[in-house]
Amino acid sequence: LPTDDRTWARDRFHAAAIAFGHAGCFKVPLNLEDGDRIDGPRWIWRHKRELFNEYMTFAALQADYALVPVDAIRYERDGKEHNTSDAIRQGILNDNHVHSIYANGLHVYVNGSIKKDDVWQITRGERIYQLPQNGFLFERSGELLGYGALVDGHRVDFVDGPDYLWADARGKETDFGPVATAGCVVIRKEANDVVLVSGDAVTLDKVVQALALDVDENPTEGGKAVIDNGRTRLEATPTVISYRLSSP
Repeated sequence: LPTDDRTWARDRFHAAAIAFGHAGCFKVPLNLEDGDRIDGPRWIWRHKRELFNEYMTFAALQADYALVPVDAIRYERDGKEHNTSDAIRQGILNDNHVHSIYANGLHVYVNGSIKKDDVWQITRGERIYQLPQNGFLFERSGELLGYGALVDGHRVDFVDGPDYLWADARGKETDFGPVATAGCVVIRKEANDVVLVSGDAVTLDKVVQALALDVDENPTEGGKAVIDNGRTRLEATPTVISYRLSSP
């Protein structure tokens, strides 16, 4: 499939899997090189975009909804939500604006519309999210936030969970709050490092010291951290895969 079609198909699968409370799925050719192994750092890095996108989209969410009962499923039309019985009677099911509420307080919204120009606007607290076709939003207050939504008309993806933060700006510079980038990036919270998945520069919303690392997580030359106005910009170079952070 052309790249745009593959991206659409991946987004469609993600939307369906999230709506039904399923797991992610990753498939990649097992093209091992000499001295390589599956799940080794170099194999992972060759397939980084596919691996990180799938894992980071689902890992925190799966941990939050696996084995948790669903308290309610609602279907939205024109800003109003309906239970399943009313949605069937009124023909609303085919709109595919689905809101699932889990027993632990997790809210999951998925725009499964067949209309490519369909945008579902959702207000959570003081923030408004615009879910395009195949967009999603999941949130458990103070614990988990994830979305595939429009920012200034451009689809981006973001997950902030207990163990990591994932942001994929899909090629357009986007300020997600904790991090800004035009590419995709992972912040591993326990390891306190930033992985430049797409090889794009990243700006953090705080001042830090940063040690540049190579694909084997060894210190390497060529990294550059620029502090400006209370933020730290981590530059990308061919040899720098990630940065290990510390307090200044």
